Amino acid sequence: MDKVFADWRGNELFRAATIKTGFRPKQLIHEISEDLLATYSNNPLLDKYDAYQHLMNYWRDPMQDDCYIITADGWKAEPYRIIVENKAGKKVDKGWACDLVPAQLVIDHYFYKEKKQIEQLEADRDAVVAQLTELEEEHSGEEGFLLTWKR
Repeated sequence: MDKVFADWRGNELFRAATIKTGFRPKQLIHEISEDLLATYSNNPLLDKYDAYQHLMNYWRDPMQDDCYIITADGWKAEPYRIIVENKAGKKVDKGWACDLVPAQLVIDHYFYKEKKQIEQLEADRDAVVAQLTELEEEHSGEEGFLLTWKR
């Protein structure tokens, strides 16, 4: 099953890498889906329509939008700042975004080490908060230390 999928994926990655401005996204998804159905039609371990449905779900969510962006502008990944207005009417910078390259992909590729350090710090913080909550619950009764201490 892994080899069947890897072969199909390799063909489709090549197809995706060669698309150019002005291509027809509906024709592209038709060709990809037909190739997927043909690939899995003689495979009794997997219902080809289940695989097809996964592809169509992916097409509906991120892939279709990306294809229409590429057909209009080509393979340009232009980042932009996300500026929102808060309740006080002040503009606040919420970071950056890019239509073709998700921020998470950039973070995972270029800042993986820093991301893991932040995740560890957050996990450590959550553990300390849980310990503090446990101590407060344990020692805040009528005879508890925290009640006496607060007086």
